[in-house]
Amino acid sequence: QVADAAQKLSEYIRQATGATLAILPDPALLKPGDRRTPIYLGLVDFAETLVNLGGQEKGMDSDGFIIQPDGTHRCIVITSTSPWGIEFGVYEFIERYVGVRWLFPGELGTEIPDATDLSVMAGSGSVMRQNPAFFSRYLYLNTIESQASGVNNTAWARFNRMHGRLNFQHNLLNLVKPS
Repeated sequence: QVADAAQKLSEYIRQATGATLAILPDPALLKPGDRRTPIYLGLVDFAETLVNLGGQEKGMDSDGFIIQPDGTHRCIVITSTSPWGIEFGVYEFIERYVGVRWLFPGELGTEIPDATDLSVMAGSGSVMRQNPAFFSRYLYLNTIESQASGVNNTAWARFNRMHGRLNFQHNLLNLVKPS
């Protein structure tokens, strides 16, 4: 899941800027003196080895995430307590800093701007911590894929941070009493 999110991050940055990001499975593979700013994706334990999260991860939902630009280490960290949170942090990064918008399912509903560079400022106030407003986020179209058009609604739903964690359709009567 995290490797797939890394691929999507690299692909959307390439489409927006023309720059190709290398995806390295281990930070040790980054060559000393490399002037590129690495974007690290990993669980909280891994992130703590790179930057000081300052306890921000405490009480974070598994779909929540932290995006932390670090000027000292010249890197950006996207972290969470679960792969879902890392994936959603990547999509937030793509939206916020690359400018991509997923307006409706399919290629036609995806807006990718032309950019010459990306700017992510490090320093106080630059750390982003988000938790979902709702524990479970689900639209019926998450599971529908149109045979005729080939549009993948499930991908669009994930880009928009949908993650149905409660199975409630015909069980809603047992979860919420009518009275």
